[in-house]
Amino acid sequence: MSIILPFARITRFLITATIAILLLPAPVTRAQETTLTERTATDRVVNWYFTNLSEAQVNRKIADLDARIIDIEITNTSPMRFAVSMVKNGGVYRGDWSWFYDMSARGLNNRLDEMNARPIDLEVYEKDGKIRFAAVTKTNTGSLKTDWFWYHSQTADSLNAKFDQHKMRPIDIERYRDGNKTRYAAIMVDNRGPKKTGWFWYHSQTVPDIVAKLKRHNMRLLDIERYGSGSNRRHVILLVPHNDANTFSGQYIGITKSDLTAMIRRHGSRLIDIEPAGNGRYDVVLLDNGISTQGHCGGRLKPMGDALVQLMKFNAIPGGQIAVVHDGRLVYSCAFGVADLGTLEKVTPDSRFRIMSVSKLITKAAINDLVAKGRIAKDDRMLAALGNRAPQSPYEDPRVGTIELKHLLSHQAGFIHNDPDDASFYDPMTDQRKTAAQIGKPTPLSCREIMEHAVTSFELGYWPGIPIDAHTDRQRYSNLSYCILQQVIAANSSLSYSRYAKKHILTPAGVLDMAIGHGRLAKRKDREVMYYDVPFAASVDPVYPADSGKVPRPYAIIVEAMAGHGGWISSANDLVRFGAFTGSSGFEGAIVGTRSVLATKGKTYVAINLNASPTNHSEILRAPYGPGPVRVNPPKFSLTKFAKKLIEDTPRWPNRNLWSEYGYDP
Repeated sequence: MSIILPFARITRFLITATIAILLLPAPVTRAQETTLTERTATDRVVNWYFTNLSEAQVNRKIADLDARIIDIEITNTSPMRFAVSMVKNGGVYRGDWSWFYDMSARGLNNRLDEMNARPIDLEVYEKDGKIRFAAVTKTNTGSLKTDWFWYHSQTADSLNAKFDQHKMRPIDIERYRDGNKTRYAAIMVDNRGPKKTGWFWYHSQTVPDIVAKLKRHNMRLLDIERYGSGSNRRHVILLVPHNDANTFSGQYIGITKSDLTAMIRRHGSRLIDIEPAGNGRYDVVLLDNGISTQGHCGGRLKPMGDALVQLMKFNAIPGGQIAVVHDGRLVYSCAFGVADLGTLEKVTPDSRFRIMSVSKLITKAAINDLVAKGRIAKDDRMLAALGNRAPQSPYEDPRVGTIELKHLLSHQAGFIHNDPDDASFYDPMTDQRKTAAQIGKPTPLSCREIMEHAVTSFELGYWPGIPIDAHTDRQRYSNLSYCILQQVIAANSSLSYSRYAKKHILTPAGVLDMAIGHGRLAKRKDREVMYYDVPFAASVDPVYPADSGKVPRPYAIIVEAMAGHGGWISSANDLVRFGAFTGSSGFEGAIVGTRSVLATKGKTYVAINLNASPTNHSEILRAPYGPGPVRVNPPKFSLTKFAKKLIEDTPRWPNRNLWSEYGYDP
């Protein structure tokens, strides 16, 4: 059974699939790989993954998609069914190739001789009491020609002897049972001269063993195979050097088909090895597949974009933007990846993201504008500045009467929202369920409703303006303070908060498209990206009556109530424009599904938006054969430090000015 096809191009990917482990690489020198381009090259290529296909269906996919198989697995022998990983047959992946199954060893050898071909992937299985072989082969000619052998019916020791004898290394190893004996089959290629590279293979490995081997050798998986079940489950693994320090590679053990699809897209990767793991799950190996870019992404500042792409891929963040202003000029603007994992809609420079706490800069600018116009003063008492919006007494804590606007601006009003020693302190803005339960109303609540409840019912943690040393900045940090400032702006103008900010702050700065977002997915704004929790996170109960069933956590956040402290959506271009043309200080915003920053240093402003919560490498560890992942606390993820390092690492700035390219006045 075979099909021989010649051809590919480099475009986007399209793939379809609870996890055990995600592992990420550390730096090593790129190996000179000329023998297995299909499973080592990181040139961007269209790729696919299919399961449970018949021979006819596999061949139809190959013909319709102009694709070639790089990995094949037998998922059933009666009837014959296959799982295949494919790439577009072109570019560096182009070649004359074939695939076969139901072959004896002699029959496969005859085919290889007839076609002057070598196998690049092998599958061993039993059918009707006989050992049979399936293989993917390529013509062994041209620049990729190499010396090679394949063997079957080997013990682990005899296989190692063959590697030593021929000075070769494996590119595929298969473990199988022949009667009551464990045997191995392997494809090996020349490992001398410029083709030489380090490698290791191991059998009888548990998941912790795999973790240890990857760390010890500072390598990545090229191939994985599982056998056994329950506590006796083991793996055969093949390790090779990382392509380079900035290239993502990873592996998941026991991942579902749908989760696999999501993770391939989140990492901007492609599938190079898949092993059925039972119960609709798979063990897989992934490799970097580049990323789509939109905007002005080249030139002198391309290393900034490259660094952001690396951060995104290693943290499974599917989409992002970066914009840079230097000396008033927009010198870099690039969008990366996908805005929607389901549709593969791309992020563009005018895509809009939740910027969360960066919104506080807009509120602060509006307060400063009212102060400059003499409508309020920073020494004004909060209750007086609120006018008819002030909550009515009595107050749980009479000290609220001493709060001044400057205390709200500087997070020194006495509100504590994170005290590990006192569970009564919590953030009423982000934990609306708790706030609503205390008020006796259903969610969603408005900023004004939350303010009225908190000001009248909460006890302050310290005297306004005199924070006690025992409380960290994070404990004093107050979203509620900026909700109150939002009400102050509305109370001291004839406009709503958002209209005042647009008319008096954003429009004069030449900002085009900022808006207040909404928490419901059904009310997603035009050109607003989708938001994603950490991988494998569970959905939660809805906070909007119009929603039914469970919803992803990013859509159980009442964003519109957070307007003054976290409700704006913006492109990176608009955000950096706001910063540069108002002289704003920097700030970072974060909530489930969103990361955003405006960072400044001297004459330089950098804005970055991301549409997912980062994994931080260790957030998802493993649940080897259980129902779901194990969550751990990740190291702190600081976009501010990241953005400032980008500025510090840039010795020279371009002379170009891109404002007019995106519809702004220069």
